[in-house]
Amino acid sequence: MSNILDYVRTYGGDSFRERRFCSADALVLAQLAYMNWQSAVPTLKDNGDYITLHETLYCGDLEHIIRGSVFKEENRALFYQTANSRRFGTLRLNYYSEVWNEERNLQMSAITFLFPEGGLCVSFRGTDESLNGWKESFSMVYRFPVPAQEYAATYLYRVARLTKGPMIVCGHSKGGNLAVYASVKGGEEILRRTKRIYNFDGPGFWDDFFKEKNYDAIAGKIRKYVAPESFIGLLLKDSGKTFMVECKARGMEQHDPYRWEVYNGRLRKVCRYKKERRKAGEQLNRRILDASREKSRDVIDAFFKAATDSGLHKLSELNADYALEVLKNFHGKYVYDRESLIVFARLMIYMLPGRKILR
Repeated sequence: MSNILDYVRTYGGDSFRERRFCSADALVLAQLAYMNWQSAVPTLKDNGDYITLHETLYCGDLEHIIRGSVFKEENRALFYQTANSRRFGTLRLNYYSEVWNEERNLQMSAITFLFPEGGLCVSFRGTDESLNGWKESFSMVYRFPVPAQEYAATYLYRVARLTKGPMIVCGHSKGGNLAVYASVKGGEEILRRTKRIYNFDGPGFWDDFFKEKNYDAIAGKIRKYVAPESFIGLLLKDSGKTFMVECKARGMEQHDPYRWEVYNGRLRKVCRYKKERRKAGEQLNRRILDASREKSRDVIDAFFKAATDSGLHKLSELNADYALEVLKNFHGKYVYDRESLIVFARLMIYMLPGRKILR
């Protein structure tokens, strides 16, 4: 199976003039947004001079850039491969932004890649490992807009004021949702300059969003990619073009973009799939949409409170032992109807690696 690491190895010698920007490139840049660029790249507030991706190799502690985030080992390989490649190494990085506020339940980060040939790609980071980040992502089912969406729209607007040329906007997971939201809310200049928006397995929106002034004008530029069993990209609703990507992993592991197949230099779209593979995610999404926003808020808030009380700090720590402790805390402190408990139980199962532990 080939993935984006194989894509960089195969096509990293081609410039963007020789090989046009495609979905695999967008996914590569969406993953590079997970890096901590604070020590290497000028921030949006600095408005300083750019640095090329290759030059970041000489910025001191590279492990600090890669940091202990999701996809750490694969991101390390991606960082070195892209920085040393002709295709990506000449990209100019600027306007890094990272906002974190646990009280406001806010997590947002973005970076801008400027192409030597002209134009740029704005990439929004997805949800990190922290419970704070995941809680904000799940709060989308009862809260609109969430703080990260508002910050993302401001970021894209400010970057557009500082740059020229055509724009591409992308992101994985929550980053994909932010890419769509910011593009719609950014104003007429962004609407005119944006050529494509890539949402890689990011959540959708409530119906209210599709009534926004610029949504119809920008919907045709959105390309959403989801894996057959991943629940995150199925959350809420979407009305743009959606493609299913071939992925050999199962359950929530399909949310990992390094498990997505690349074929002939493009993300490989699923030709056939079994409907039952998607059934569980569709059922959970339907239950969430059928529940009131107040009920969804109460259940999700209680879930993350129970997780915090259990000593859980990062999603990666969630295993069978922690899951039982979270269930015990939830059951001991909160009383909900049967429907709410079903949503809670299914939510936890999806967050467990591979969805196998509680089956």
